[in-house]
Amino acid sequence: MSKNAGNTAMSDIEIEERLAKKALDRSMLQRLLPLLKPVRGQVAWVIVLELVLVFTVFLRPWFVRELLDRGLVHDGTAWLLDLPLVLWLGAGLAASWLGRILLGGLSQYIAGSAAIAVLNQLRVRVFAHVQALSIGYFDRTRAGRILSRADRDVDALEPLLIQGPPELLGALLRCTLAALMLWLITPLFFFALIGSVPLLFLATWAFKRVAQRNWARVAEQRSRFTAHLVESVGGVRLLQQSGREADNQRRYRGLLDEFNNALITGSLRSGWFAPFTALLAAGGMAVLVLVGAYSLAQGTVTVGQVGESLFYVMLFLGPLQELTDLFERYATGSASAQRIFLLLDTAPEIRDPERPLPLPRVQGEVHFDKVRFAYQPDSGRPVIDDLDLRIRAGEVLAIVGPSGHGKSTLVQLLTRFYEVNDGAVRLDGVDIRHVSQAQLRQHIGVVLQDNVLFAGSILDNLRLAARGRTTPA
Repeated sequence: MSKNAGNTAMSDIEIEERLAKKALDRSMLQRLLPLLKPVRGQVAWVIVLELVLVFTVFLRPWFVRELLDRGLVHDGTAWLLDLPLVLWLGAGLAASWLGRILLGGLSQYIAGSAAIAVLNQLRVRVFAHVQALSIGYFDRTRAGRILSRADRDVDALEPLLIQGPPELLGALLRCTLAALMLWLITPLFFFALIGSVPLLFLATWAFKRVAQRNWARVAEQRSRFTAHLVESVGGVRLLQQSGREADNQRRYRGLLDEFNNALITGSLRSGWFAPFTALLAAGGMAVLVLVGAYSLAQGTVTVGQVGESLFYVMLFLGPLQELTDLFERYATGSASAQRIFLLLDTAPEIRDPERPLPLPRVQGEVHFDKVRFAYQPDSGRPVIDDLDLRIRAGEVLAIVGPSGHGKSTLVQLLTRFYEVNDGAVRLDGVDIRHVSQAQLRQHIGVVLQDNVLFAGSILDNLRLAARGRTTPA
């Protein structure tokens, strides 16, 4: 773990902020909306379908009112059932349900397709950015954290980006239209419910603030044990050789306990919102029953209108229950987006010049010209200090010495994985900082002590070093 100026351990997020040279951006809307541009047509269709679905929902209270007011007819001595009307109303109600099922399935299909396209594009963008980062970034960042950004955090954006906006729009429309219909029936019904709205806004504001902080902490703890798992898999040989399996397992268990504690704490701090909205819904229904009974006794409304109003109350208060899930998605997705964009905002430390010099024909003369280099430039303890070494083309040179004395560092500087602090590394007299990294590395072959084999055959791995070759030489 790195140390800051106060000699206290920096958190993983603080390390990433330092590498990105900017603070974690808490406002994600302006960064997320451009991701939807390639699928804006599909998103528009999902919104249109959501509007139609809201319309089908509002047909049901009308069917109930017509059934109560016109389906039963009093002829002075008894109540008679208007069977043809009841059958038509039943068929219409069934059609509204069928339409909702079919349109809901179509909406989910379109939203799912859009989500796949957006998330795959973001994964490719993150992957390309990670490949372009300088080696120094990987020295200071745990591999598991990078995997968490490209996998879990990207997945967490799907409910926020694709499903969230149409569902939020549908919830707001249902609330608004239900309130309007209650007003049209009688303003008394409207005023009986509107008192719960300020309480809802205050609760939503408090829930959003608490949930966003909590789920950011949960996601951070998850990435920590994921990073430890990846490191343990990569270093399993060393762990077994040194007999540290038990210690490493205790460390992993500790990280899981910290994750579980963060999850439980987050649930305790934000778990009140769902019961609170349920209480508002139950209270609103009770108030409307009392007001409806009073209005019915006064003769200002019909039985059908009271029954219709009860449906509108459920349509008005029902979205309150959905807000719990919607804001939890927002909190989780927003926390994930913050970390993804912090990674994307991290620029490579080593960049190509705007106009790189060509290397048409390399002879192979290497000159370390008064080179000074330290992995931490402000540490004051350079690994290489004022080195002047010239290796002529065709010359064979062996550099030997104990570990940690800079032998591998010379190769890293020659391939420009790291940048010299002072002096220059020259290839055939050309400062390698004036050459593109890709062109430079085409002319340098390196066999490291620890080799990496990628998935595939031996031939597939050999082709990595032979650009453009698809058949054996």
